[in-house]
Amino acid sequence: MCTGASQGLGLAILQVAALRDPSPIYILACRNVASGNEALNQLRGEGIKAEIEVLQLDVTNDEHIISAIKFVESKYGKLDGMWHYQVASPL
Repeated sequence: MCTGASQGLGLAILQVAALRDPSPIYILACRNVASGNEALNQLRGEGIKAEIEVLQLDVTNDEHIISAIKFVESKYGKLDGMWHYQVASPL
């Protein structure tokens, strides 16, 4: 899972990881699903073939965090690794 992966450093990390090792399932976590789908389309356009799932996750929102945990547990059983690059906006 990579947070903040719809743009910037998070997207770049996911891009490099998926190019180097397309065998894992990657989760592109982002605040906005539409932006995440655009990022996924960009990755596909660059020839990335790895399985990538878009997941809405705002790391400042407890409900999103709980939902993401439940999603990962129910679909995959566990999370093998996480890159956290989401920038939190000041309050």
